Amino acid sequence: MEKQIASEIKSRISKLQKQLNQKNWDGCLLTSNVNLYYYSGTVQVAYLYVPKEGEPFLFVKKDFKRAREESPLTNVIKIRKPEDMKDLLAQEGEKTPRKLGVELAVLPVKTYLRLLSIFAGAEADDVTGIIRRQRAVKSPYEVELIKKTGQKAAEVFNNFPKLIKAGLKDYELAAKVEYEFRKAGHIGLIRTHGMNQDFFFGQVLVGENGVIPPTYDIALGGFGLTPAFPVGTQGTVIEQNQPILIDYVANFNGLNVDITRTFSIGPLPAEQQKAYEVAREIQEKIIEIAKPGIKCGALYDLALEIATKNGLERNFMGYSQQAKFVGHGIGLELNELPVLASKFELELLPGMVVAIEPKFVFPQKGAVGLENTFVMGEKGLEKVTPLKDENIIV
Repeated sequence: MEKQIASEIKSRISKLQKQLNQKNWDGCLLTSNVNLYYYSGTVQVAYLYVPKEGEPFLFVKKDFKRAREESPLTNVIKIRKPEDMKDLLAQEGEKTPRKLGVELAVLPVKTYLRLLSIFAGAEADDVTGIIRRQRAVKSPYEVELIKKTGQKAAEVFNNFPKLIKAGLKDYELAAKVEYEFRKAGHIGLIRTHGMNQDFFFGQVLVGENGVIPPTYDIALGGFGLTPAFPVGTQGTVIEQNQPILIDYVANFNGLNVDITRTFSIGPLPAEQQKAYEVAREIQEKIIEIAKPGIKCGALYDLALEIATKNGLERNFMGYSQQAKFVGHGIGLELNELPVLASKFELELLPGMVVAIEPKFVFPQKGAVGLENTFVMGEKGLEKVTPLKDENIIV
């Protein structure tokens, strides 16, 4: 396993360096936990300097001992403060970079200015897009980990019907759902990309609470228990014949999968049952036409066309506020590239992992839909969340 991880990280660094050379950058400096993990194999208070050629340097404030144990990188160096990096790089024969990539999309201004003062004279540019495009295409090693997570998550989801009881409040059901995940080894962390994208590891949306539009860049919201976190459960009591939408992200090894199913005690009303079947049709049509090279926007257009054909365009991916996507990339973060969104021109490539989530919202009634995670292979999509697609009547 250690050799495999070392090989993975070596390959990732090599691919990044090719991009640095194409940009004519001298190197990049990474500080975010997700990218530290991706390129060094450890998450510490640290800075990773990747030159355009040669070995990278992991400068660690804390915890140096653990960083040495976990990272396969050769140059793991202890520092007291980030200002130490410049002299230490010079001692290793590295010149001060003229053009330096940094994570402008996630780097606080105060930290950015401090780093620029350390590398005085360097011209800084944003490396975020390069890294997100690289991480969008998973290696066979990553795909295998995602498949294992999908299998385990499906097993956990299969326990949910026995948890649902009339009279339970939505947050009481959520506690039971989350307990099942934690028993199975869920690490509890879901990383998301972007400023202020707070996210818990899932949602239980019961009845009318599923109609409340999200305050974040997600498909469905819920009112939440407090304005401090205005998403998710709000204390709704579970009743007969109402939709119970359970949408959770599973993370057992650092790589995520996303699953949604709709449950109910007794049958759903006819309108919502029809919508669920349309959601299944959308998923199946996307699977049918999604091949390497297809543009993501075309898949969203297809989904909207099917919803419109069935008279459900007003309910598709929201009601008062409609999300303009039907799926998203997923991996170390919940919201990775690509996005199956309106006018999104990025093409699907083998190794990309996407969560497809057609959902419908009905005023005064609730939300229905499903979601599965898929890997794009050489010939098409492979489902990695092996769970039946039917809505589940308890």
